[in-house]
Formats: sequence, C-alpha cells, structure tokens
Amino acid sequence: MERNGRNYIFELKMCDSADELEGKAELALRQIDEKRYGAELDRGKPLWKVGIAFFDKQCRVKCEIPYISYPFFL
Repeated sequence: MERNGRNYIFELKMCDSADELEGKAELALRQIDEKRYGAELDRGKPLWKVGIAFFDKQCRVKCEIPYISYPFFL
C-alpha cells in the first residue's frame, strides 16, 4: 500500500491463544523479509513493515520503520 510518500506492507497472523501474540507478530515481520514482500515497490520511498497478530479482541502490532534523514535548515 502506498500513502503519503511511503510504502507499507502489512502481514497478519491469527493466534490460537493470547500467549502467541508476541511471537506471531515477530514472525509476521520476518515473513515480510523472507518472502521479499514489497520488493517490486518504488525504492525511492521508505518501506514501513507492519506485523499484526490477533486473538479474539486482542492484538499485538510490531513495526519496522526506516530511519529517514530530513534536511535540517538553520
């Protein structure tokens, strides 16, 4: 998904218990890298990776947000 000059990749995982939330959110982030999701997106825009795990009404969200250097003007 592209929005506001950034690319976003979301990976969602369903859990069998609340105890799995943390691990599955991490797994979702790893899967984005391992399967190279977003490889075809514009490299000139930062890629925000978001792993979401959910169980019933609970969820855990893990993000990898790139460092963006903005010019600093005095």
